[in-house]
Amino acid sequence: MKLIKNDNCKIFSQLSKAQSGFSEVTKAKEAKGGVSKNGKTFGGYKYADLTQVLNAITPSLNANGLFLFQSPTIEAGKFSLVTAIGNEDGDVLELGSINDFPIAGLTPQELGALITYLRRYSLLSCFGLGTED
Repeated sequence: MKLIKNDNCKIFSQLSKAQSGFSEVTKAKEAKGGVSKNGKTFGGYKYADLTQVLNAITPSLNANGLFLFQSPTIEAGKFSLVTAIGNEDGDVLELGSINDFPIAGLTPQELGALITYLRRYSLLSCFGLGTED
């Protein structure tokens, strides 16, 4: 966690208030079973998609003067993602980062799916959210 703050830092009290308003994240999407690239068979499963996770946290963050941002970068064949919140005073709290995730050989669709997956799980982790069936 990294904090970039002004003299009158309010971001922690804002986040504390926002967390009390987070809604439940449910596993409303369903993936079908199949065979992975390495030949392993897997069953179907339910999951919470990125939109559900964002809908659970963004309204309360915004109502408490906070905004969420995730900054993805690709450099030298590796993907990195920073998840952070900020406020109107210019305070920024970096909540977590995923660094140097290898992406060589992925199709654009696979890369997009990976980025969405990492964004979703980064948000669940950074905000201490679990998913309910």
